[in-house]
Amino acid sequence: MGSLVSLVLQESAIKDLPCSIGHLSQLMELDLIDCKNLTSLPSSIYKLKSLQDWKLYGCSNLEAFPEIMEDMECVQSFYLSAKGITELSSSIGRLKVLKELLLDECENLETLPNNIGQLTRLETLSLAYCQKLHKLPDTLRKLQHCLVSLDIRGCNLSEEATPSDLWCLSSLVSLNMSKNNIRRIPNDIIELSQLESLYVNHCPLLEEIPRLPSSLTRMEAYGCPCLQTLSSSDATHLLWSNFVDCFRSLFEDLEKKGTVCRFRKHGWSRSEIIVVIPGSCGIPEWVSHQSMGHEVRIVLPENGYEDENFLGFALFFYLVPLDGDDPICAKMYSPHYFNDIQFVISDDQFQLTKTINILMPFESFNDLNYECISFSILSTSFLDPALAVVYFPQIRIAREYRSNRWNNITVRFKGPFRSSYGVAFNVESCGIHLIYHQRNHQLFNLKRSHQDAEDHPQHKKSRQV
Repeated sequence: MGSLVSLVLQESAIKDLPCSIGHLSQLMELDLIDCKNLTSLPSSIYKLKSLQDWKLYGCSNLEAFPEIMEDMECVQSFYLSAKGITELSSSIGRLKVLKELLLDECENLETLPNNIGQLTRLETLSLAYCQKLHKLPDTLRKLQHCLVSLDIRGCNLSEEATPSDLWCLSSLVSLNMSKNNIRRIPNDIIELSQLESLYVNHCPLLEEIPRLPSSLTRMEAYGCPCLQTLSSSDATHLLWSNFVDCFRSLFEDLEKKGTVCRFRKHGWSRSEIIVVIPGSCGIPEWVSHQSMGHEVRIVLPENGYEDENFLGFALFFYLVPLDGDDPICAKMYSPHYFNDIQFVISDDQFQLTKTINILMPFESFNDLNYECISFSILSTSFLDPALAVVYFPQIRIAREYRSNRWNNITVRFKGPFRSSYGVAFNVESCGIHLIYHQRNHQLFNLKRSHQDAEDHPQHKKSRQV
């Protein structure tokens, strides 16, 4: 048994582990997921010197975490979810090379030890739904050069309970603050210069979103009733100007590196910006081209690609949740189902076309090993309308299609789209707006010819905002 590498006891009726487990000197994985009768762990657990992956998720009767008497030099991932745990032992600091600390759904966890700042290799910290954890330790600052992902959703946190040190985490790429009692996001969030993803879904008191880091490529603020007016506000609202800044940064990054995808230290990111906000007001009135259904068309201004201020396209789509019995939902279970946004470029005779699949990083679906591809546009299980916006940089269009011959654009929103919880959303209406670099403080600017307006009478008259 001393050569055992993996011990998986998932969903077993085990009540405790024998002290002799410490003799498993080669053990690298200890999986105790959903061992609901487990009440304690032996003190000899620290003797597992080869242990790398330690899972205690769903151990609802585990009441205490044992003292780790000596350094454990190999543990990289520790996952604990136990309703009986009220505090985490300071000996967690002995997990010297820990990269992932997941404490989701420790409902009675009240405090974290201050020496959590000693985990200087920690990349992921998840405290989701630790409902009694009303304050984060001030020592988070010590993780500023290593922490990449922080999840504090569902912790009932207010602004006062969020330490100022949080905004010093300069390496943070993903931040989830959903389901908390925050009224506004502090202005200091601008200091998170590597932040790519921000989630503030279902924050019922959230009233204001400040200026955001230009590195951002995804934001969700879904289910925030105090933000409802944002979707109908004018184009100069800070929310929209935020994402023009982000879009400009992304465009410049892609242009500088000559690539279709921004690359980050901790992995590649998409070459679009995705925003999801409350959608009860539908698509903003100032969006120049709108259409009911899932398809919208636009004719670019003459010599549009020669304008050095032209950044690209804002693609709006209004998502309405579907009842699970709706026939459209059956598509999601088709063996060849995929959802996407298709950007179709046509020549002046509408005889030749080029299609770009925006949400999928693939040129062709014929070469995929998948049978089913589904992009999650929302990370929520709730059933409220949503407004989604995808900022698509024009630099992704090949040079051979950047001429007046190819000025006809059709955008198709191929759904239904789904949330990460499987909720289906249909596209009720959609829109497209051209985005330009700030020009005389105008964040959005659309030039359309007289001929364009006549050719497409169903579209709204052009205007500049």
